[in-house]
Amino acid sequence: MKTKIYFKFLIIILFAIFVTGCDGDIFKDPTYYNKIEFQDDIKINLSNDYADTTKYVKSVDGHILQNSNRDFENHEIRIDNYIISCPKFKPEKEGEFNLTYKLGEYEYSTTVLVSDIEGPRITLRNSNYDIIIGDKFSIKHIDFDVEDNLSKKKNIKCKLKGKFDVNKVSQYSLKLICTDEKKNSSTKNLKLNVYERPVLTVSKEDIQMYILDTVEIQVKTKGKNKDELMWSSSNNSIASVENNIIHANGTGETIITVSCGNGLSKNIKVKVKENTNNNLNKGSNSNNSSNSSSNNNSNNSYNNSSKSNPKIYDKFFSGNSIDSYNKAYSYANSIFASGKVNGFSVDPNGIGFMVSFN
Repeated sequence: MKTKIYFKFLIIILFAIFVTGCDGDIFKDPTYYNKIEFQDDIKINLSNDYADTTKYVKSVDGHILQNSNRDFENHEIRIDNYIISCPKFKPEKEGEFNLTYKLGEYEYSTTVLVSDIEGPRITLRNSNYDIIIGDKFSIKHIDFDVEDNLSKKKNIKCKLKGKFDVNKVSQYSLKLICTDEKKNSSTKNLKLNVYERPVLTVSKEDIQMYILDTVEIQVKTKGKNKDELMWSSSNNSIASVENNIIHANGTGETIITVSCGNGLSKNIKVKVKENTNNNLNKGSNSNNSSNSSSNNNSNNSYNNSSKSNPKIYDKFFSGNSIDSYNKAYSYANSIFASGKVNGFSVDPNGIGFMVSFN
């Protein structure tokens, strides 16, 4: 009876030794078995840089990995209480390679395929191109560089795709496409802007004015940024400029310059003389305003060729100050200088100044 018991015990021991020899890891720590799941059909682009081997692990112990679990710099994956050591690997040659990952004392392997699977790297230094109507444009005018991990630069084919017409003002969307020897392509988007030929003209280039006069300058422009105008005066004490209105401030000569965003500029020569007429009649009031407005040959009146319906420009400026008068006079003179009326008068009425045209 005892012999049978010993025999059974011996069989159990031998079985344990046999199992341990076949798969010692299971007895050592069965909880680590099949912990790591890898991505399927891993393909890596041929490169001289280290591959991010952390991204080839799909899950650990059933937990899907997030980017926050991956540490490329230290080649580690951390999730829950697990720390997986990932291999350092440079895909410098084409072919199949085994990558080994470590979890504790256990190793897990997966196979990867290294080949040229990505298009050339395009460096586009400028993505917006501006030309003037009629100018030439082709891929030769695009500032870019291209390189590939396998194909030499001379064997990379690049082309410009998209329709455009250099003789028609418009904006065109184009694509630069580069293809390596293995038919891998990369694309960069760019814009082509066709503008009118720049033009800048002004209505007057030589002006004579009197102190307190104002003159409005008409400007016509064409081309890129044609609406961007900048005005300046070489001597503001003689004549200053606000937008396109020139104000005569003192006697002398100065240059008014208008610059356009299309690259052109114009100089306007301005000569200001002293105004000998005393345009401010301090003794007038509301009782004599009708007499003053009807006298177009008085100190406040100027004559030109006949015009139709000048009364539409009549305007009242409130206030008895010299500033109010200057505003009224500047307005009147600007209308007169534009050629829209025959003459004008600026008449005080006790509460302001009435500008009347004829």
